[in-house]
Amino acid sequence: DVQVVVPATRPSMTVPSSQPVIQPKIDYGPTMRLKLRTTVLVAGVATGKTMEDYMNIGTREPLRKLQDRYRQAKGLNEDSRVVFFRGHDRLNLTKTPDALGFEDDAVIRVEAPPPKKGPNKVSPTASAPKADLGQRLSLYLRDPKGERCLVVTRTKAPLTKVIEKFRKQRKDIGENAHVTLFFDGETMNLSTTPESHDLEDEDLIDVKIR
Repeated sequence: DVQVVVPATRPSMTVPSSQPVIQPKIDYGPTMRLKLRTTVLVAGVATGKTMEDYMNIGTREPLRKLQDRYRQAKGLNEDSRVVFFRGHDRLNLTKTPDALGFEDDAVIRVEAPPPKKGPNKVSPTASAPKADLGQRLSLYLRDPKGERCLVVTRTKAPLTKVIEKFRKQRKDIGENAHVTLFFDGETMNLSTTPESHDLEDEDLIDVKIR
């Protein structure tokens, strides 16, 4: 009998690809601005010191991302206790501004420890370059009852400024109330300006409050 010996073959080895795996970009929606009004706590006790900051977030971005950016801006550790409230209700950080019905310049009340010194701290004395806000412009805002309110703004200032001045004049509007502007029946995006809508002196803007 003839015995045939078959040599063993070496198993093929798969060479891992050197190309990085590209993660799909998450769409967090349009960017909006929120006002963070902080009560500073030391050992869980309010110090009487408050701070106000404006921070941007995507309309479909969870509030936990905003909490992370807040900690970074204030130079706080990851385990620092930073709590967000709307009025007296604590906010669920998995929720998004869209889900909570937030609009531009909505107020979030924050309880947090004092900011630490360091490169990540936002200096309250730092001044931004002065922007060109255009010419002075007077607008009338009319509420659903027909009452009118005169607001003076600038042609290149965002419409959020109009909302701020309207709220200051109308003390009966709560800070969590949603204010929407309409011109010629169309809803106005608060990130736009009077100039972009071709508004002129003493134009009438309708206001919806809810």
